Amino acid sequence: MPIFKKKYYFFLLFFQVFTGQNNLNVKYKSTDSIFPKIKLNLDKNVISNSNHLLPLFQKMKQLKCDSLQKISFVHIGDSHLQADMLTAIIRKELQLYFGNAGRGFVFPYQLAKSNGPNDYIFSSNYIWKGSRLIKKNIDMPCGISGFVAQSDFTNTNINFKFRNTTDSLQKFDKITILANKELKSIGFDNPPHRIHIENDLVCTNLITPSMEFSVSFSDKVNPKVYGFVLENSKSRGILYHTIGVNGAKFSDYNEANLFWEQLPKLNGDCYIFSMGTNEAQNFSLTQENFIATIDQSINRIKAFNPNAVFIITTPPVSYYRKKYPNKKLKELSEAISIYCNQNNIAFWDLFAVSNELKGAKEWRKQQLLGGDLVHFTKKGYEVQGYLLTEAFLKSWNEFVK
Repeated sequence: MPIFKKKYYFFLLFFQVFTGQNNLNVKYKSTDSIFPKIKLNLDKNVISNSNHLLPLFQKMKQLKCDSLQKISFVHIGDSHLQADMLTAIIRKELQLYFGNAGRGFVFPYQLAKSNGPNDYIFSSNYIWKGSRLIKKNIDMPCGISGFVAQSDFTNTNINFKFRNTTDSLQKFDKITILANKELKSIGFDNPPHRIHIENDLVCTNLITPSMEFSVSFSDKVNPKVYGFVLENSKSRGILYHTIGVNGAKFSDYNEANLFWEQLPKLNGDCYIFSMGTNEAQNFSLTQENFIATIDQSINRIKAFNPNAVFIITTPPVSYYRKKYPNKKLKELSEAISIYCNQNNIAFWDLFAVSNELKGAKEWRKQQLLGGDLVHFTKKGYEVQGYLLTEAFLKSWNEFVK
């Protein structure tokens, strides 16, 4: 082969590899460009020990190269997650770049008499009652949602619909229901569908994608519902499941046996834990005891999913009894850092990004903290969502280099 042809083919190969990597690089929204007035320590806005995420990034690369259908994120936390304001940003941004495989996990919070995400509505013609990890009823054990919704009627129904019916990205063509195993007669009344059993779960594939459904229960046992999974089974992309419970701590999840029995059903590739705010109300809690609860959660997942990766986030800034920035948060954030460094687990230090105890006053000044000075305004949660997305995509871009 002539020399000039060899050089041409070498250049062509180099060009293909180089441009292929550039196509994988994500031009994400920088948080400071969206919220320029907020003082943040953006040098700290990174995923530490990001080498732990290499198996996940390899799968994401396969997803972008059309050799993998979907990737599942499972984000578990407390009240900061229950309303989905923070995680809605992460889900939207990741699906924008990597594809939308569906809304993921949803739960009928309205029927369980609690607050929930504002993008969907559950309703019923019958009265339901609820139980959650923090105020649990021993006769109603909490499942994968950290909740359970139960009806005292044996013939009852649940209706679901998205609020924004003009958003075609919300459509789904597969519904999976997590309910008590005693139920045998579960019927999806609309839209047209085909029901089948998958991994011991009742699933239905819709003939045409929809934004709503109705499910009926006609057994002689009281239905207990733990949640639904909504998917776009024909679309390649990311499923981002959010599980949040008001007041929850690592220890609360660890004690919920049914939660751990059902969690494998989500087939997570990456598990994100965001807790510590409620633990920080207990000033007698030691770093060692806090670490022990984290380690227990991680090991329980490793037992059924040894290939999973993890991201642990430190808690956000907040006040103690509205008096002063909560000093316990610094101690617990350091404990997370110690544990993750010792075990080479990825973590994101939101407490450091927020400028630690000094930052609490800044977040309050910018009206990002809510009235109780523990929770956040919608904007405050959006800031956190963009920060975590940015930190994650920084690590992804380093990987594709």
